[in-house]
Amino acid sequence: MYKLAGDRTAALDALRQAPRPSTGSDDAAAAVWVDLAESLVAAGDPDAWKAFNQAMAAAGPVSTATRYRLARHFTDTRHPGLGQLGRGLFEQIAQQETVTAAEQGVHELAMRELAHEFIRAGNFPEAE
Repeated sequence: MYKLAGDRTAALDALRQAPRPSTGSDDAAAAVWVDLAESLVAAGDPDAWKAFNQAMAAAGPVSTATRYRLARHFTDTRHPGLGQLGRGLFEQIAQQETVTAAEQGVHELAMRELAHEFIRAGNFPEAE
């Protein structure tokens, strides 16, 4: 609600105090971490990376979608170091052994993006 009202400070305070579910849905915990990370990015706080890491550590569709979104952002920067990190995140998604129906679309996108990265690097056998 605070985010919708444009009150970033109150949103950040509320998210910092939000309970992190220790049992139950990993997606619920990941969603809280993603919201916190996005609020920290908007506030210019370097702790955003810690929150993104927590979101990606959970299992489930929110974690996979977060990993994909960061990978896409990193590869779009065209920065050599971040591009490698982005490709590594695409590889993590593509190498998942168990893919739920909710994750299937993101999994397929990650595989396509990974193939594109290999094509750009001239590694056609790996892209295939």
